[in-house]
Amino acid sequence: EIIQDDKTVSITASFGLIWLNDVNDIEDTPEQLLERRLAAADKVMYEVKLSGRDAVKVCKLTSPTMLRNAATK
Repeated sequence: EIIQDDKTVSITASFGLIWLNDVNDIEDTPEQLLERRLAAADKVMYEVKLSGRDAVKVCKLTSPTMLRNAATK
């Protein structure tokens, strides 16, 4: 909590993380790979926000196919 001008503001934090294992064999450009990774992390973040506040969710991606699927669903 933060108190300023006699007002209390509560702060919460949630995190969506992706864990990537050896997905470098994707035939994407570095920019496309970055976009896929960000899209997958955004999806996990959205899922954790739907589950409530002050939460962490980790999605383990162990193959290029898993990264593609996580980024597109």
